[in-house]
Amino acid sequence: MNRDLLRHEQRKRSFQSYIIAFGVVGTSALLLWEFFGPLFALVTASIIMLMIGRAAREQTALLLRRMRPLSWSSAPGLHRLVRSLAERAGLERSPALYIWQDRTLNAMAIRDGDQHGIVISQGLLNRLNERELTGVLAHEIGHIRNRDLGLFRLISAARGIVQAMAQVGWLLLLIQLPYLLFSGGGSLLPLILLMWGAPVALMLLERTLLRTREYAADLAAAEMTGDPLGLASALNGIEQARTQWWNIFMPMGVKREATLWDTHPATAERIRELKRLSTTRRERPGVSIGAYIDQR
Repeated sequence: MNRDLLRHEQRKRSFQSYIIAFGVVGTSALLLWEFFGPLFALVTASIIMLMIGRAAREQTALLLRRMRPLSWSSAPGLHRLVRSLAERAGLERSPALYIWQDRTLNAMAIRDGDQHGIVISQGLLNRLNERELTGVLAHEIGHIRNRDLGLFRLISAARGIVQAMAQVGWLLLLIQLPYLLFSGGGSLLPLILLMWGAPVALMLLERTLLRTREYAADLAAAEMTGDPLGLASALNGIEQARTQWWNIFMPMGVKREATLWDTHPATAERIRELKRLSTTRRERPGVSIGAYIDQR
């Protein structure tokens, strides 16, 4: 694997993430400070961050009710693999494992208090071989190592602050609209554009940050495994499966194009970036690790 290129890409993605995160948080803080003053800005930001933190905990709890913890006895090989990747990532504790009895191909990192976990769908376990699954698990552990879950929560709070500010602004505008219209209080267009455009702009920045962190997690996976083609192969298989479902609902051959609203980069682009890191094109065969999971 090309280690120099890997380090260059990691530095680039980290710089991009810092710039975007600073833009989102800084913009929300500046708008609150400018329009409502320091006291109101501090109180509003604190309330919204508490609400978003509580909502995130409730969402995680609701998600875990649909999952089944994957015990060591039911999947010792999978637990050993995750523990090995966690050690390579420098994590103090290995993430807990959960299985989702669903045919979709999905995996995600979650945070429950100070404990992290990885949710894996049964469809993913059945579809991927051991090499591919290693890449996917390393990608999720990369999110944990990079502290992405906390960053996502912070960015969501910043965007929530601006959305709440815009809603309050619309309400105040409606209340004062007759006075502003008849008193010649100046054009309302700049204020309207700001209240409409700021939440949209921050949402686009948030989605850009999410895509950047996906690239960073891919790089972390390549670093941990030393096998970027393993994750590339997994992404290709997952994309093929999703394309099959898309073709069922779009039989006329309409292809879904990537947009600025997507939370993940285009799969083809992620695969290209991973292949750039590889110094070999050798494919290693594997077997489905789903056979090693006790379904009882």
